Amino acid sequence: MPLWVATANISQWNDFPTEPPQTNSNTMPVPTGSFTFRFAVGTVLILVSLWNSAALVHAQVNGRIAAGGVQRYRAGHWGLVAGAFYNTSEDDETVTTVVTPNGSSGAQFIRSLVVPAGSVRQTAWPVRLDDDSPDAFEFHLLTLLGDSDSQEIVDGTGGDFTDSFLSSNPASHNLLLTGYCGLISTRTESPEVATAIEKLQMRARAAAQLETMMLQFGPEKLHGYAEALEPLDQLLISSPDLPQYPEACDAVRAWIQRGGRVLFLLDQCGSATVNAILGEALPISIVDKTTPMEVPFKHDAAVMHPGMSDLSHVRNFEEPVSLTRAVFETGRVHFSVRDWPALVEAPFGRGSVFVSMVSPEAMLNADSGNGLDAIATPIVESLFLTPQPEPILPNESLAAASEKRIGYEIPSRGFAILVLSVFTLLVGGLGYLASKRQRPALLLLGIPLLSVVAAGPGIIKGIASRSVAPPTIIESRVAVLGDGQSTFAADGAATIYQPSVGQTSVDLPTHTLLYPTSKGAAGMQQRYVWSDTGNSKWTNFSQPAGATTYQQRSFVSLPEPMSALAEFGADGVEITLANTEQLQPEDLILASLSPDKMALQPQATGQYSAGPTDVLAPGEVSRETLLSESQIMHGRLMQTALHEIDRLSRFPQIPSVLFWTHALPPTVQLVDMAPRTDSLCLVALPLRLQIPPADGLITIPTTFMPYRAIQDIDGSVSAAYTNRSAKWLARETGGASLLQFEVPDVCQPFDFESAEVQFRVLAGSRTITLQSGSPDDFKLVETLDSPVGNFTFAIPGDVLNAGPKDGNFLLRISVSEIDGADSSDFTSSERDDDWKIERVLVTVRGRRTSASTSNKKTEANE
Repeated sequence: MPLWVATANISQWNDFPTEPPQTNSNTMPVPTGSFTFRFAVGTVLILVSLWNSAALVHAQVNGRIAAGGVQRYRAGHWGLVAGAFYNTSEDDETVTTVVTPNGSSGAQFIRSLVVPAGSVRQTAWPVRLDDDSPDAFEFHLLTLLGDSDSQEIVDGTGGDFTDSFLSSNPASHNLLLTGYCGLISTRTESPEVATAIEKLQMRARAAAQLETMMLQFGPEKLHGYAEALEPLDQLLISSPDLPQYPEACDAVRAWIQRGGRVLFLLDQCGSATVNAILGEALPISIVDKTTPMEVPFKHDAAVMHPGMSDLSHVRNFEEPVSLTRAVFETGRVHFSVRDWPALVEAPFGRGSVFVSMVSPEAMLNADSGNGLDAIATPIVESLFLTPQPEPILPNESLAAASEKRIGYEIPSRGFAILVLSVFTLLVGGLGYLASKRQRPALLLLGIPLLSVVAAGPGIIKGIASRSVAPPTIIESRVAVLGDGQSTFAADGAATIYQPSVGQTSVDLPTHTLLYPTSKGAAGMQQRYVWSDTGNSKWTNFSQPAGATTYQQRSFVSLPEPMSALAEFGADGVEITLANTEQLQPEDLILASLSPDKMALQPQATGQYSAGPTDVLAPGEVSRETLLSESQIMHGRLMQTALHEIDRLSRFPQIPSVLFWTHALPPTVQLVDMAPRTDSLCLVALPLRLQIPPADGLITIPTTFMPYRAIQDIDGSVSAAYTNRSAKWLARETGGASLLQFEVPDVCQPFDFESAEVQFRVLAGSRTITLQSGSPDDFKLVETLDSPVGNFTFAIPGDVLNAGPKDGNFLLRISVSEIDGADSSDFTSSERDDDWKIERVLVTVRGRRTSASTSNKKTEANE
């Protein structure tokens, strides 16, 4: 994606004067007199003439710099500045503008560009703000005539060589959500629809207890940079012209992949806008549009998940509202109207996307408590109340792994203690020998020699450590792809190792950013220069000797999109990966919201298979017995990604194939050097689940059967299992846990034949009962007395089918208090009475009985 620029003839640019500022051409009267006096006056006139000529040149190239993109900024995030430069001279001129955010440790963000003669040129480039959150963000500007190395300052501000501008920074009541709510619009909406969209934004922000921080802008303001959208927390799209700006579509796509949340107003933007951004991730085909006055909203999500409150209702409007009837191949339907989707959600990278088929006024309801209709509830919960996701792999973990891959090691304390101990023993031995022979002169000669000998290992170790590792760049990134996408964001860390201190430049391709961590920014010179090609350069780059880790952003384009298709069969699941040769995946596993992962077994056909026997033990990431150093490193990072306890959301959110690749081309280059480079990327490729044939026996492995604790019949919720982290906790008191296992939507409605439960528990001196069926009539499945270890039991199909009629099933685990008789045999106060469930694996077998409830009719209702 090239850097966005625009040029125009000066006569067409009304905001700028078409004539250069006039300089004072009056000359002083020249008096007659001596030669010396006339010579002095002539010299002064020549100098004044030269000064006026320079001022004229400067005045012929002028410009204006202001906030770019959405014209707002956010502490600790990237944003855009925009500039318009005009050249009234007859020659092309190179202009460079330096932008320094106040309080940014002196970081400079520079744009150098050529302005054609007699033209105006617009451009934009990224800037990054520190974590400090002042009342207003201030930016200092300096304009130079020439390239970024020029020292010729342009006087274009009426006498001041520098300028500045401010941008407000309103605070939000919610510390986790301090961004704005944006709207991409080309103002094609009617006044009534525009008012309804504004009310929808305001009321949704109010429902989430956020300040009304709303922005409206056109797609041309993004300039092809995803960084332009970083001040936002939510984004609504109503512009039907967005496909005409492919670079803006790329920016929105990358922003969503990094965790952005978007609501498409299909009634206004049309299917072309949705397809331009999401593509195969959410294929959509519009059938027609209707304008009903009575709209029966059916809450499909509540039908699929009975634990959810049913928000179905009927609305009667005084004026007709618009309903776009469309067919979706994928996505989760939250609400429908007469079996046509009204609100659909689809994951995209790390972000979330909603598509509304009803006009905005249908999502408003003045009679409700918050002014919103119930159909807007999922939008508020997902887009406005859910914080943006944290990094999958923290920089600390990536830095530690990268430093081990560089190939050098700093001598440890143990090595220093060993050298010092040997030196002490040798000196002691020499002293003993000198006193024994009564030759103290040995000490004068021996101690210096022993010092040299003792220093030898340290010198050799230091030389070896420096000679083993040449200048090295290790890029460690994480990418969560959208289904069927060939372009994706890959972010993480880049570790640069330099044996000695030196100054160079770092070349970065288009839309690649490299910047210090918050701790490493102090004292480091940051001077970023963007050129006409869209590439950037970190000039005057210098770091201490050794390895330093930086934050990295990049954008990857593949020749063909990758995809993963899963098909359930009688023995498990078959996985078909398309276009994998371009990334050469390694160490593939299956993962989802279920806490249990599965290894993929390659087949002779080129496909992969996974069955109940391929479930990985806790902590495992491979079924192989002997692992290479690379696989061990992959495993450690994978465990961190899957089980990071500080994240508010689990990873991955949907069934995905996780794999490692070393095939991504490096994006960071040191100028005038040939460093050794290595690239590592953890890729999450979402699975597209194929609808199994009706009435065919299939096996659904445990990875595709995520479970969560729900309210028990007495209204309580398990204290032994946490839904957020999917972990079982040790408990001392007894209790019950009611678990709901979710069958994939594509397999529903589902007729159970049986379920196999593998149960690992530590509950000595207790009794555990397991029940299944309907909450009104649970059936006893198994009773375990003083269980310790692994247990396997089966649940018959009639018990499972007697449960909720949504294809899911319930498992109730009751743990008794510790047996009183047994407790009397022990008097120690340190006795461990805790019990803990360590693992619950469920594999179900059965048949899909009819078309999946996630697919809607393709014919119009009469």
